[in-house]
Amino acid sequence: MAIPRSLSSGLLPSEIEYIASTETEVSIVPLLAFDRVRLLGGIYGPFRPPAQAKVPLWLAAYLKKRNKCIIVPPPWLTVEALSDTLRIETTNPSFAEVPFHYVAVAKVLLDVAADDIASSDQVRALLKDLREARQSKIMAGLEMINPVHLEMTNISALEIAELRPFFRTAFKQLRSFQRTAAIANREDEGAAGVQQQFGMGPGGGGGAGPGPGLGGDDYNNNYSFGDDDFGQPRGGYGNADGGGGLGRSMHEPRGAEEDDDDEIAYESR
Repeated sequence: MAIPRSLSSGLLPSEIEYIASTETEVSIVPLLAFDRVRLLGGIYGPFRPPAQAKVPLWLAAYLKKRNKCIIVPPPWLTVEALSDTLRIETTNPSFAEVPFHYVAVAKVLLDVAADDIASSDQVRALLKDLREARQSKIMAGLEMINPVHLEMTNISALEIAELRPFFRTAFKQLRSFQRTAAIANREDEGAAGVQQQFGMGPGGGGGAGPGPGLGGDDYNNNYSFGDDDFGQPRGGYGNADGGGGLGRSMHEPRGAEEDDDDEIAYESR
């Protein structure tokens, strides 16, 4: 089944939350003792309170909703750690180092286990300030966008998903402008090469012979020259030495010997 156009540009926040819940492991303190649990993602346990055990985030949220465990928040999800991260984020031009799924993990833990997080309201406020600081830094970095790449280190998964549709459109437009400029440059170089080959200057060229030659303006008005796909000129009457005339003046009289040659050629036919 084809993916809808609205979903082809990136992941949804709910999909990022699902990926984070399967890839991230957290520590829990089980409230009940039970043996190992065999799941598709692996084998977890045994669970013996008060010993801690590591499980995927989705399993920790499942057990927490049924009051069968206490979730131990990760070290970066504390008031002290978030305050340091926010200070680094607001004082340095580069992005502070954060977990790749920090937004999704924090959302899940604050939704299902806010009572297990110390000063959860202050943690929410710090996360909001941190997210706003990073978003403003991302918007400032858009001035450095180019058709090749845009380097942003320590950016999280949700931030990438938010920027992907804009970057996709911006890169496409920039590459289109780049191709147009390259085509225009090739055309200008081809026109300059033709003018140099046929001696066509901006003020008119010189013809060979005693009579008046065809100037550059006359060529431009009466003939159309260009480059084919292989870069070779189409048409033209230039001499091998680069002269712009026809080789013989258009007003030079024909000699008697040439008239005789023409008559002999006519009689032979």
